[in-house]
Amino acid sequence: MLIDEVLTAKEAEDRWKLAPGQIRQLIFQTPDRFMKGEIRKSSRIWLITRDAMVRHFGKEPEK
Repeated sequence: MLIDEVLTAKEAEDRWKLAPGQIRQLIFQTPDRFMKGEIRKSSRIWLITRDAMVRHFGKEPEK
C-alpha cells in the first residue's frame, strides 16, 4: 500500500464531498462494517484507506 492510498478522515470527506464528521460518525456507529486494516486511529487522527472510501461511498467525484 502506498502512502497516497491512506487519507485522514477530513481529507477523505473533502475529496468525496461529504459532511464534516461523517466518516468519524460512521466509524463510531458501525465499526464492524470496515474490514481489518481499512481504518486506524493515529494519535487523535482517524485514517482510512482509499479502497474503503470507494467501497463505502463509491468512486471519488471528479474535481
